[in-house]
Amino acid sequence: MRNLAQQPLSGRAGRHLAVTLCCAAAMTVLSGPPAAGHEVYLMNSNHTDYNWNATAAAYDVAMLAELDYYLQQIADTAAAPPEEQARYTPDNWWWMWLYEHNRTPEQFAELLDAIRSGHITVPLNPFVTLYGALPTEAVIRAGYYPGRIGRKHGIDFPLAEAIENATSPWGLASIWAGSAVEYTWKGVCRCVQSAPDRIDEELFIWQGPDNKTLLFKWYNLLGSNRDWGGYSEARDNLSSPGLIDAEITRTETRMPGIPFTGLFGAGWDNVSWQSDAVINAVTAYNASGTGDTAIISNGIDFFQALEAAGVPSQLSTLRGGWGNDWDMWPASLAERTSRTRRALERLRTAEALAAWAELHQPGFWAPVRDTLESGLISAWKYFEHGWAVAGGGPTLAQMQADKEAWAQDVESAVDNAIVTADSTLSGLFTTPDEDRVAVFNPLAFTRTGFAEIEAPGAGPFVVTDVVSGLEVPNQLYLRGGTTYLRFLASSVPSLGYRVYRLETGTPAAWPNAATVSPATRTIENSAYRVVLGSRGQIVEATDKSSTPDVQMAGGNGMNDYGTGTILSVTAENVGPVSATLRVDLTGPARTARVTLY
Repeated sequence: MRNLAQQPLSGRAGRHLAVTLCCAAAMTVLSGPPAAGHEVYLMNSNHTDYNWNATAAAYDVAMLAELDYYLQQIADTAAAPPEEQARYTPDNWWWMWLYEHNRTPEQFAELLDAIRSGHITVPLNPFVTLYGALPTEAVIRAGYYPGRIGRKHGIDFPLAEAIENATSPWGLASIWAGSAVEYTWKGVCRCVQSAPDRIDEELFIWQGPDNKTLLFKWYNLLGSNRDWGGYSEARDNLSSPGLIDAEITRTETRMPGIPFTGLFGAGWDNVSWQSDAVINAVTAYNASGTGDTAIISNGIDFFQALEAAGVPSQLSTLRGGWGNDWDMWPASLAERTSRTRRALERLRTAEALAAWAELHQPGFWAPVRDTLESGLISAWKYFEHGWAVAGGGPTLAQMQADKEAWAQDVESAVDNAIVTADSTLSGLFTTPDEDRVAVFNPLAFTRTGFAEIEAPGAGPFVVTDVVSGLEVPNQLYLRGGTTYLRFLASSVPSLGYRVYRLETGTPAAWPNAATVSPATRTIENSAYRVVLGSRGQIVEATDKSSTPDVQMAGGNGMNDYGTGTILSVTAENVGPVSATLRVDLTGPARTARVTLY
């Protein structure tokens, strides 16, 4: 096994940047006797350029019609030899979700039966997603819907795809393997590069950071993205048996001793791909009498053939990931992207509160689950790979409108779930003669931090921990014309709460959370010292809790726009819970704030 994580980073200059935790390696050569015959697996699949070549609504209509078409094709070829029976692999589970919600229960049951029989394979990925742009938790949640369907209906999802985009974050191997995925493949488009920028292994074991593994097929892109190594490998090989023979020769040359070729994808960029081209190609090849066999593949059978022949035990094991610039595209809509990511993080709160509400009000969860699932789907649409910054596809204005709508969907779904649960639970804390606040911790560890609510009056206030009877620090501050009460909540248990009493009165004298020095643009407390430079950039960020102190800003500083003139420096909302250093600038106009708690 080569541990590629120990190899130096490599990359190429230009618009396309590929960073791969590996370097060039020898081609895989297997020992053993020659195979009696070669098998070519042609997987019929249509690549989804969601909202790119057509509107999202048009894609949805096409997906539903394609599943109708291929379910009928599967029925029509049921009496054919197994290798010539129709099979189909939509390239994400959104197709299945659409079918469940837009067809009759009987039609959805037919789809599930086709999945069980191996005639349709639904992969674990929700769309053609920019996985490198997602937080880890969001990648895990991408299996939420198929996981629920799998448990309910007794089906598995052993295949996952991240195609066209050359990015494959290393942690994806562990997350997918931890979600019961066994196989993955990649075909790319060479949209922004002139030559392959990858390793030589084209079949390998991909091992994640936690040592979980996947069997990976990733042929090097040699020409068109409709051929070997592309995201529609079978497309240019369907017109004659001679083309399939050429692919067999390519496998035998590049991977001696492996009697299996996998050519995945046929629909290419078609919005709709209702075709018998794969059936015709397979039946014509098998009738040509070469002694080799063409098979209409569901994607999984290719990997199972490799396993049955003992091929995986002789493959190289690769540790590392591959990256390019596609996964930076969401940064072009930074605020919308941040809102979407923050909403995904708040899902923990929504789900934990909903579980608590279900305990006290059975039946609460089901409608909330549906709302959150709808919001998650909008999140996957947001991080789909169709971005107008790439050139082509939707106009920039249309892309912004679509992404804004999806960001709002995620936010609304999570916010509504939290508000609904809060309304249900707040009655548990009702008291006749005093104001109380329950602070809930949705995470898996005890936490100490600040809590805040809209101030119930002009104040000042005394905030008391009901259980201990001890007063806790609090402060009032103004934000957006509204006064808020912020207080310290200590040792809130995991998936639990602490209750605080609010009373009008003079609080105890507590020291400020930090010292703010506008003249030197410095804010400091016992843990940190932060200094802003002449452009509002962070020139010093010192962690004082370490011995010796650790400087985190580095020689070039952080958050530097490169230009700017300071208009004013002020201390803002200084109190016992938090303190803020505020710098207002022009060129461009902006405000920089640093808050210590």
